[in-house]
Amino acid sequence: MTKQSVVLELQQLASDSEKNIIDLLRKALLVATKLNLVEFKQWVQNELNGYKSGELPAYRQIHAQVKGKNPYHGLIPIGFPDKEMEYTLSSVPIRDSVSALYDLIEHQ
Repeated sequence: MTKQSVVLELQQLASDSEKNIIDLLRKALLVATKLNLVEFKQWVQNELNGYKSGELPAYRQIHAQVKGKNPYHGLIPIGFPDKEMEYTLSSVPIRDSVSALYDLIEHQ
């Protein structure tokens, strides 16, 4: 298998909306290894295995609305004294592997 053919396979897999993202990442790991793309390989490994340590990419830091449970009205938004505190407390790091996230979506 040549370098060019493995890259073409990756491109084809990426353009097929019926393919599983995990299969795409595995193929990307093969390409990264074969082409000795160190940073790309590390990123793919983090996506496949989860981010165990280090800084998370911005897209893996989500922000949610913080709510409290009111016994009479159910969930209600919590107010914060300033935007910085709200941003800090509503920030959720997503360190899980893609397969774990995929399972959450599929079994919701």
